[in-house]
Amino acid sequence: MTGVFQFPAGTMLNSSTAAGLLPLSVSPPDTDAAQRLFPSLPPVLERAARRAGDLDWPGAFPVDDVAACAAVGLLAAPFPVTVGGLGLVEATSAPLLADILRRIGHASLPLGRLYAGHVAAVGLLVRHGSPSQIEAAAADARAGRLFALWDGLEDGVTLERHANGLRLVGRVAGAAGAGFVVRPLVLARDTEGAPVMVLPRLDMFMASRADLDGWRAQGLRACAVGGFDLKGIAVECGDLMGGPAACARARQAVDWRFAAVAAGGIARLLDELQQGRGAGVADDARLPLRFGEALLAAETARLWVEATADLARHPRHSRQTARFDAYAGLARSAVHKAGAETLALAHRIGRLSAGSETAERIARDLATWLALEDDEANLAAAAALTLARSGRVSRVRE
Repeated sequence: MTGVFQFPAGTMLNSSTAAGLLPLSVSPPDTDAAQRLFPSLPPVLERAARRAGDLDWPGAFPVDDVAACAAVGLLAAPFPVTVGGLGLVEATSAPLLADILRRIGHASLPLGRLYAGHVAAVGLLVRHGSPSQIEAAAADARAGRLFALWDGLEDGVTLERHANGLRLVGRVAGAAGAGFVVRPLVLARDTEGAPVMVLPRLDMFMASRADLDGWRAQGLRACAVGGFDLKGIAVECGDLMGGPAACARARQAVDWRFAAVAAGGIARLLDELQQGRGAGVADDARLPLRFGEALLAAETARLWVEATADLARHPRHSRQTARFDAYAGLARSAVHKAGAETLALAHRIGRLSAGSETAERIARDLATWLALEDDEANLAAAAALTLARSGRVSRVRE
């Protein structure tokens, strides 16, 4: 067919194969954790990718996929080795974690966002929790319980002292996994008004407390984002950790791990566009150029994530932490821009209007993800950190 772009026969932009033009990584990191975890990932993620279309409705949640992740050790993996995990939240494991997050995002952006939230919560718990809290939480993860980070400070969530002990008061808005997550790490205020981290047990307080009616986004429907009423939930002293400084850092730190998931979603959208080449697309001699531009955007996202993960491997003092936050902020903005460019090119290529339900769904998930990111504020904050702390832009990675 003259004028229609065709890749060479057999060539696929499948980032899960060595022959793909856009690999998620050159190879899994050569670590004991990778050798234990990577062989079990493909079947789990292949099933998640197949089921994603069936979960594209408001209030859906990937229950089976979360259970499958727990079965192969993904939920416990972020915890330290000493409590049965693989230490994925340790600095030295950052490249391995980035690769896993990209793979999950490639299979399902909703599942990837939930898992990134799980990792974020576990990272804070490992850093600020006591040994007994960490051990108990790791046992919960091995039992299949999903964690999440819910910021209740802006929503006015507080602790109140009653005759029988402490109880939570308030409602968290925009909680991912509302009604399904049973171990949220909630940022709240203690009885004195100071920020504190709370790890309540929600097993008996589930669907009746969740309100998913307010989530009207067209994508990421299987994240079950909504409000959750915490009023009256009992909290023990052993459920508290951190303090004002820890909560401030948790809110201010730039979490590059969500960008890693988005990079996987960008690669998946590109895969779907390539696999459906020619389907319902009019002759267009410019199509090779457009695919080339999409390739550049997806590869840019991957390289920024890999560079950030590499930086995260190294211990940092306070000034280096500010520089890392600046670089991580730039990485998130770069991935945001790459996602926006890939979406625009997908519409220009015409594949989204050519009957590909999978490509259309992934595009909606990615568009919703981008809408949740305040890219201008994030980019401005990263630039301000760079200018204030490094003196020279070239030193942001030092």
